[in-house]
Amino acid sequence: MNDSEVRDSRGERSSAASLAIRNRWDSPAIETRSGLVSRKLRPRSGLSLELEKKKPVILTGDLNCAHQEIDIYNPAGNKRSAGFTDEERQSFGKNFLSQGFVDTFRAQHPGVVGYTYWGYRHGARKTNKGWRLDYFLVSESIADQVHDSYILPDIGGSDHCPIGLVLKH
Repeated sequence: MNDSEVRDSRGERSSAASLAIRNRWDSPAIETRSGLVSRKLRPRSGLSLELEKKKPVILTGDLNCAHQEIDIYNPAGNKRSAGFTDEERQSFGKNFLSQGFVDTFRAQHPGVVGYTYWGYRHGARKTNKGWRLDYFLVSESIADQVHDSYILPDIGGSDHCPIGLVLKH
């Protein structure tokens, strides 16, 4: 790490280039329990907000929250499931979207069902009974530079699939 990089308490790195890129993963066993999420998401979104004062930020990773009903198979049956509780969804909106970040996939594809996670039980991937838990969130200041945000659901090897982001030059 050089002097132009910032590292938070989880060891996540952000560079001092013209754009800050942060990758994060939140453990579902610890951070998706009701009541804990608001406290856990706020400090890390705060670091991204501090970086955003200096340069645009791209925040990416498994945020372990399906923010909208379109982001989960069977939303009515999952209302009390960790990762889709009202508290978690409100926390996601308050601590990211209301703070100037844009969900690039949802902005690019507002009505498209696209999942990034399928549990191993019951063959969820084969039947596409998934969740969209992985995101690219960008600062509003660069949202118009997003050319595409996409999901690659056919790439296996994990219970999650890759996601991608293409920015205009």
